[in-house]
Formats: sequence, structure tokens, C-alpha cells
Amino acid sequence: MVWYFEVSLPEQITVRAEEEREMARTAAATAPVSLTEAAKDGRLTDDEIAKAVGGPVWDVQRSASHWLLRAKYFATDPICFSYELTLPLGPGTRVTTTELPSCPTITPGG
Repeated sequence: MVWYFEVSLPEQITVRAEEEREMARTAAATAPVSLTEAAKDGRLTDDEIAKAVGGPVWDVQRSASHWLLRAKYFATDPICFSYELTLPLGPGTRVTTTELPSCPTITPGG
């Protein structure tokens, strides 16, 4: 019984947490393609952003040179990514993805 609670159970929790992080990373990896596709028409709505990032908590900071989108993907230990979109929005829009070392405070809803 002691072995289960001191060895087996913590190992299972660690394995599950890593599996959840990998699922979140997989979901996050699809966002740049979806964002680029959605921006091709020269605009990018909040609904298109939410759909592209898969619905986690996200916000966006808009400036004259680029947009910085941050998204939190939920897992046992949440992970966050930033997506930098080049402007102007359109067929030439590029998205750069960075996994953040820790999750910042993200104000939901763009």
C-alpha cells in the first residue's frame, strides 16, 4: 500500500500531467495556421481568434506594427503561448509562436 501512494500514484500523476501538456502543445501548434488563414481577407475578428486558438483564455495587444496574442491552454499545469502577427493583415501575414516560460495574467475575451 505504501508503494502505491509513494511511488506508483505520483508517477501516474506526472505521466498524466505531461500527456495533458502535450495535448495542449498540439492544440497550440494548430493556431498559427488557423490565424494566418483567417487573416488572409485583411481582418481578424475576436470570433476568428477564439476559433483559431481553440477557445482557451486569450487576449490580444494591438499596435501599429504587430498584434501580440497570448493564450492559456489548460492542463494539470496550464501552459501559455504567444502568437505575434505581422501587419498589415492579409495574405502576407506571418505568425510567430513562442511557448512562454510561465503564464502571465491574461484578461479573457480579447
